[in-house]
Amino acid sequence: MPDAPFNFELTKAIEDHKAGLTLLTQQQKLSVDLATVVIRSMILVNGGAIVAILTFMGNLSNRDSDATHRLVGGMREALAWFGTALFLVLLAAFLAYLSLTAGTQVISHQLLGRRETIWAKKHGWIKRAAFAVGVLSFAAFTLALYRAVLAFQ
Repeated sequence: MPDAPFNFELTKAIEDHKAGLTLLTQQQKLSVDLATVVIRSMILVNGGAIVAILTFMGNLSNRDSDATHRLVGGMREALAWFGTALFLVLLAAFLAYLSLTAGTQVISHQLLGRRETIWAKKHGWIKRAAFAVGVLSFAAFTLALYRAVLAFQ
């Protein structure tokens, strides 16, 4: 039985590889879940801010004074930035979906030997674009908050 130590080492290597793949899969799933929570939260917060500003502006529309007009003007700018942030976070969600689709194409190319598609070739670019648009969305949200605070001064 000279092959017994070799079989044991091969079996151990296979089990280690499976454990590594399982860990990698769990980490990727957690990353996707976290990104999903962040995207949903940003959609909820920006949408809620838009509804709140529209409600506030509707209540002020009955009053006729210079201070009210200045406040409504400042709120319009904040509303525009919240709308921009909402659009950008929705775009980031779409790009994240495309990135996951492209990632599936990459895995299918690497593991199954399938032909590499245009999606697989663009995977890295799409993933970086989704992240960049997400950061821009957060910047637009921050600017919207700043403009809303300035409207009250």
